Amino acid sequence: MSSFACSLSYTIDEQTIHMEVRNGQLWCMEFDSSATMVLFLQQVKKQSIGWQSTLPQSINIQIVPYEITHAEEKTFYYQQRYHATENDDVISVREFIGQPNQVIPSLLQQSILHNRLDEPITCLSTGEFKIACLLKAFRPASKIIFFEELFAGLDAANRTLVIQFLHILKQTLQTCIIATTIRPYETSLFDRYIKIHSSNPQNQNFFYPDSLKNLFCKRSHHDFQYAFKLSNIQVKYNDRFILRNISWTVKKGEKWALRGKNGSGKSTLLSLINADHPQSYINDITLFDQPRTYGQNIWDIKENIGFFSHEFFRFFDKSKTVADTVFSIVNSHPYKPSTNLQMLDEKLSILMDYFGIPIHKKHQAVYHLSPAQQRLSILLGIVLKEAPLLILDEPYHHFDLPTIKKFNHLLDHFHNPCTLIFVSHDENDFPSCIQHHFYLS
Repeated sequence: MSSFACSLSYTIDEQTIHMEVRNGQLWCMEFDSSATMVLFLQQVKKQSIGWQSTLPQSINIQIVPYEITHAEEKTFYYQQRYHATENDDVISVREFIGQPNQVIPSLLQQSILHNRLDEPITCLSTGEFKIACLLKAFRPASKIIFFEELFAGLDAANRTLVIQFLHILKQTLQTCIIATTIRPYETSLFDRYIKIHSSNPQNQNFFYPDSLKNLFCKRSHHDFQYAFKLSNIQVKYNDRFILRNISWTVKKGEKWALRGKNGSGKSTLLSLINADHPQSYINDITLFDQPRTYGQNIWDIKENIGFFSHEFFRFFDKSKTVADTVFSIVNSHPYKPSTNLQMLDEKLSILMDYFGIPIHKKHQAVYHLSPAQQRLSILLGIVLKEAPLLILDEPYHHFDLPTIKKFNHLLDHFHNPCTLIFVSHDENDFPSCIQHHFYLS
């Protein structure tokens, strides 16, 4: 394979980013603003369609976003991986990745996917699916590959392994690999590490408006002692255990961090609590002091839980406007009267202003927003639901530090009466109110 070197120049956010790239390099571009990163990648997409004079036509640029495609939305559905009989016709992990290069099979054997190659792609956890997407992305024709938020959702061991993979692949494919991120990493792990600062950095000393104080008015009037009790939980498919002998008790008002490696079963455990998993009814689960039994109304269970996961986000209908999205989450129970929509609309306006989302976007379809604002739209509906149990599974992908601080401020000071379960692989994500830790091995 022939070597290459070229100059890439992008003007973004009133500043020019100039890069001298060549094959066999691993770059990391750290942005302090998710909005700036999105604008930068949009510039890259434009230039990858219309070649610039500084970019030889023989150099092919590829951008790898970590998101569900329109085709996948039509093929797959929410919580499909928990229904064993619904995955028979789904392609396997091996088929999904393919074998574009002789190095990929050996890298697979080193990854957490090595014993799951013949399973349906829908059965992978969030972190496992991300690694599958990474290995699928490599093609000999791609000379410059941009990975968008490559490390979000990966535990420390898999972040290290991914970087090792990238160092091998950049040499094997004679490729320049560029990871864009808003999460800082050890600079010595990369050949080039640059930080892109927003020309209008957000003030780190946030102003918290008085209107936030009256935003959540329901408080915790629910009468229960335990948010949930799980006793000797087991989940398995054929002879493979996903969870085995798991017991966990969470009292009303407690704040927990759920921790574990990629593929340890965190999302599966939470799906049992949220009644998304069909095996929740064969396990010993008590929710709000009431045993889980057959015949329970699924809407009554979900009404008192505010639930967010990456999978929930992926399959949420983003053709709705921001306002309709929030209203549908808050008023999710089809057999109970709706919350006052005017009051809810006013609260939504307060939160949009708080997070710096222009009010006019309230009436835009969610898919028109940036990735961070899309997640925020759904999260705002979840917190405004004011459910007594709040479960946030990796909520902060694409969030920059100011946005994380603002959302955690809500959890720490204004949404405090609820019971909270929070999942993340990044220590900087956890709100300060966390009191307890539960580990899945």
